[in-house]
Amino acid sequence: MAILGKLRSKGVLLLVVVGVALLAFIVGDFISNSQSLRMDRRAYVGKVSGEKVKLQEYNERLNQLTGVFKIEYGSQSLPENAMENIRQNTWDEIVNERLIQKACDDLGLTVSHEELNDLILGNNPSPYITGRRAFTNPETGQFDRNIVAAFVAQIDNDAMAQQIGYEELQNWRSYWKYWEKTVKMARLQEKYTNLIAKSIVVNKIEAQDAYNSNKVSATIVFAAKPYVMVSDSAVKVDDAKVKELYNKRKEQFKQETNCDLQYVAINVAPSQEDFDNALATMQEHRAEFLATTDVEEFVNYYSEEPYSDNNLASDDVDEDLREFAFSASRDSVFGPFLGADNTYKMARIIENGIVAPDSVKLRHILVFREDEKQTKALADSLVAAINNGSDFAELAAQFSLAQQTAKNGGEIGWVREIYLDEKEVAEKAFSKPVGELFTVNAINGAIQIFQVTERGAMVPKVKLATVLHKVIASSSTHSALYQQAKDIASNSNNTEEFNKAVTEKGLLSATAKNVEINSGRVNDLPQARQIVKWAFENKVGAVSDVFECDDRLVVASVTRIAEKGYRSLDEVRPEIEAELRQEAKAEILKKQMEGKSIEALMAENCTVDTIPGLTFSTPYAGALGNEPVVCALAPRAEINKLSEPVAGNMGVIVFKVISKEENDRAYNEQEEKAMQAMRLQYVIPYLSIQSLRDDANVEDLRYKFY
Repeated sequence: MAILGKLRSKGVLLLVVVGVALLAFIVGDFISNSQSLRMDRRAYVGKVSGEKVKLQEYNERLNQLTGVFKIEYGSQSLPENAMENIRQNTWDEIVNERLIQKACDDLGLTVSHEELNDLILGNNPSPYITGRRAFTNPETGQFDRNIVAAFVAQIDNDAMAQQIGYEELQNWRSYWKYWEKTVKMARLQEKYTNLIAKSIVVNKIEAQDAYNSNKVSATIVFAAKPYVMVSDSAVKVDDAKVKELYNKRKEQFKQETNCDLQYVAINVAPSQEDFDNALATMQEHRAEFLATTDVEEFVNYYSEEPYSDNNLASDDVDEDLREFAFSASRDSVFGPFLGADNTYKMARIIENGIVAPDSVKLRHILVFREDEKQTKALADSLVAAINNGSDFAELAAQFSLAQQTAKNGGEIGWVREIYLDEKEVAEKAFSKPVGELFTVNAINGAIQIFQVTERGAMVPKVKLATVLHKVIASSSTHSALYQQAKDIASNSNNTEEFNKAVTEKGLLSATAKNVEINSGRVNDLPQARQIVKWAFENKVGAVSDVFECDDRLVVASVTRIAEKGYRSLDEVRPEIEAELRQEAKAEILKKQMEGKSIEALMAENCTVDTIPGLTFSTPYAGALGNEPVVCALAPRAEINKLSEPVAGNMGVIVFKVISKEENDRAYNEQEEKAMQAMRLQYVIPYLSIQSLRDDANVEDLRYKFY
């Protein structure tokens, strides 16, 4: 009581103290959140021409594209490899849009509202619109402009939120905005690249040169000595020449920030114990499977695939069950046994002795009216008309709503029983005589009128119930494998110790070269972005903890990190030395082959062959492969004159032209110019955008956040 009295007497003071404390807490939290918000707004994931790409913008675009993918593929979740592609596509789109928009603004190129509307709802809509499944007519399987118009009208109507929900409406609006912007940017890019293309002119010298390149073709006989005939030890590479060639070619050695990794990947696969347990479980169920009177319920409960009530021909039964299915008696059970893909199987014959067509040829008419009564009346009248002699194909073309088959007289074609999803259709189609009509109620109140027009050969069939149980790694197996990976990670402080630990476990490590900082891939490892991000947050020699990459447990070590810029001389030295070594070998082989005939070189075990039809523009020299120097020299060489030894890609070559042919096509300057201009059209779009990217000095800093 004394304490309560003191509290009451100090009530005002307590209120003030508590109030100040709460205010301090709220203000502190507000300041902290405000700072975080400001930092988020200032954060950026890259630069394009010095202009920042803010994290907030990137995330908004990423969420939008993710939503588009979910709608396109009808899924609420996407696998990591899809998300990796979406992240990269989002970045590429932002970069390209900024580059194209800036270039078009400078040139005064625009896409008007009327032009954009025509690209969406006009007579020749953009492929980005016609290629959307959302705008495909389900009856025809074709793009339908009316569906697009209705879609746009619906998403513009706020009242739709009451029917499908506000969030769903916003998702569809975002979906539409994405494709609308994509169509606009595609047209802008098309205008820009067309402008560039039209500014590039093929002159008459280029036209004449292109004509001359294909005017003469030569047939040659050659002798070749490959570079491997000279050992590496026979030539010496001068270090000064290595440095000289490196400096000369330095621009070819540009690189983005990248690293090399060494890693071990342990597959999370089922152990022998897992297989034994799975087999034991199947054996426990065997007696129940044999005795049950409700096979369908049993299969649907215990099997990883639902029960199928189809009659199966021999080709429809898995090969490992085929002999049993067509030799054992009814209600016999076979298995369990281990089949393909680590799956135990067990099968029971439900019915045998069935004889039915292996396939039937079907045609149909799909009808629907305002209500069930009118639909049935139309179906009945069509059945009566056909039975009284009316042409089925003509009625299908006139009345069937399945337009894809209606235009072919309702023809579905040959079908096997196993591929007919509707049980009623399958039963009637494979039991009715040829020519007899039957009807089946379809979804949404529609009615289908079927007719079997032909039947395949009568074959034995069986009704089979199959129980499948795929063996997967148990939690204990996963734990044991995880501990194995953890031991490697825990006992390794550097790459050398990592390699030792991997070897002691009897495992093999793998190497990943030139992994870029924003990459989501490490060789074929799934969900590897986490490994890449870790690598660039650590130093050379670091060893990771255990990463779970789908069904693999991965431990990695960083063996090299290279900054953006140029590959060092030491890194490229092997390839430069190989090139210089080849040049030195070429000189040795030239001296060996100089002045010798084709016959003499053949006696020295040189490769000898004949190649017809070589022109200046021939991409490959027949048996020699990619040897452009031979293709360039042969059409201009004298007939029956032995060439000097020529250094090629794979070895040194001596050749002799044995005949020439001249193209009798007359030179047409305008035609040649047009052909050369057409070839340029294929590369200009890529080169023009790549040129913009090169000038923009694009910086991709997404690795800081993803």
